[in-house]
Amino acid sequence: MQHKNKFQRINQIIQVIGFLSFLAILTIITLNFFIKGHL
Repeated sequence: MQHKNKFQRINQIIQVIGFLSFLAILTIITLNFFIKGHL
């Protein structure tokens, strides 16, 4: 039972990391778009 809990925790962390990296990529693309648009 405890092993399954540990697996769920790891899965949650992976999902959070994936979401954060997705947000980071979106932010970088948006910044690039704005910088190129202003130049």
